[in-house]
Amino acid sequence: MRYLLHLIYSVTAYIFTGLVFLIIGVPIVVLLFVVPERKRYDNRVYFWLTHLFYFWILKATLLPITFVGKHNIPRDQAVVFVANHQSSLDVPLLGYLTNKHPHVWLAWFALARNPFLGFVLRRMAVLVDTTSPQRATRSLVQAINRIKDNNHHVMIFPEGGRFADGRVHDFFSGFVILARRTARPVVPVYIQDTYKVYPADAWLARWHRIKVVVGAPMYS
Repeated sequence: MRYLLHLIYSVTAYIFTGLVFLIIGVPIVVLLFVVPERKRYDNRVYFWLTHLFYFWILKATLLPITFVGKHNIPRDQAVVFVANHQSSLDVPLLGYLTNKHPHVWLAWFALARNPFLGFVLRRMAVLVDTTSPQRATRSLVQAINRIKDNNHHVMIFPEGGRFADGRVHDFFSGFVILARRTARPVVPVYIQDTYKVYPADAWLARWHRIKVVVGAPMYS
């Protein structure tokens, strides 16, 4: 019986998610095709669509999601969002906090192998390679150059991967350098229990309450 409930929930959530990709994801891709690079990073239509995408992807999961501490996000200042990482669901959960504000993701370079995701990341994110100190330094310099002269939020999962044990693991320290070089406060975000919804070793999703806690900004 439990398996049947998981199956029904999973199929329903996946169907709704697929519809969101078709209705909102496709226009995002089209927009990235037609908007010149010099105008892409401040394009209001793109970030409006992206916010809609985050919002409806979360709705499509049919999960009860609680956000705590959103008032801690500075309204008139770009920040570095730093969050733990347990599931692919963490991306729209963290992205939703930007509230249509322009933002840049720092993403693991291997994700660009996915055709759809890679297309978006190569145009709107900084791909981070930490397989060697030299490559990690180049990624950090690229990120600093991308955002130092604009008002974009920066989105980072500094654990360097996804962990399904419910604990927060050691962070890569590069985000501290980035925050200092770009004069942005760091806003810590704790995402709770998403690994219980989309376990890494199973294709069936599981219904579970999700909580996102936004901490007070930290200034260096």
